[in-house]
Amino acid sequence: MNCIIKNKHQINGIRKSCQLLKKVEDRIKKEIHIGVTTREIDRKAENMILRLGSTPAFKGVYGPPPFPNTTCISINEEIVHGIPSKRTIKEGDLVSIDCGLIYHGFYSDAAFSIVMGEPTDEQDNLMKATRWSMFDGIDQAVAGNSVGHISHAIQTRVQSMGCDVVKVLSGHGVGIALHEDPPIYNYGNPGDGVMLKSGMIIAIETMVVAGNDRVKTLGDGWTIASADGRPTCHFEESLLVTNNAPEILTCINEDDRP
Repeated sequence: MNCIIKNKHQINGIRKSCQLLKKVEDRIKKEIHIGVTTREIDRKAENMILRLGSTPAFKGVYGPPPFPNTTCISINEEIVHGIPSKRTIKEGDLVSIDCGLIYHGFYSDAAFSIVMGEPTDEQDNLMKATRWSMFDGIDQAVAGNSVGHISHAIQTRVQSMGCDVVKVLSGHGVGIALHEDPPIYNYGNPGDGVMLKSGMIIAIETMVVAGNDRVKTLGDGWTIASADGRPTCHFEESLLVTNNAPEILTCINEDDRP
């Protein structure tokens, strides 16, 4: 496994990329409203990324088919990789938006979720389990711990709140490429996986379901949804591992730490 320890120049470049992504995602939050299409949100995100002298990190990756848009916008039972379209956001929708950009060759990646209107009790609990477990995982991202420390903290919080983690998806290293080693799953035990070292930059992303953890891929070849149709939620931050507290680089979900 090739886990990249970033040097000072790389860290500064990735930090700047993450700061720009925060600006984009803060703007996206203001653009989400009932009646807007996911394609409109995506177009505005792409225009802002380009104005900031950056390029979209997701557009054209992987495949076939390659991902066609700048953002992943997933709604309700959709977990990740939702393709923006003419779909209109409605009252009561739980909307998850994942975005990344490239600035001078350096990658950033982060995601947030929001409920349109007053959340149901199920949505509120799911949102809290997903967001709070992400911060539990972040707190474990210290040099000398293993990836499994992060995974275990996430799983413990999520399952204590009556939800479950998606086991076939994971967080990842980030910075020089969009997805790097190590994979960071949302389940596991302390000691699992690689040991964390100062200078690693990782994206911790919690993908949580209100029902069971079985998933399916929809007909577009990209969107992954809960198999039972129950609501899902997704949060993500990119961060720098240090010998002390981790440095959250994207900082788009700081409004409600546990």
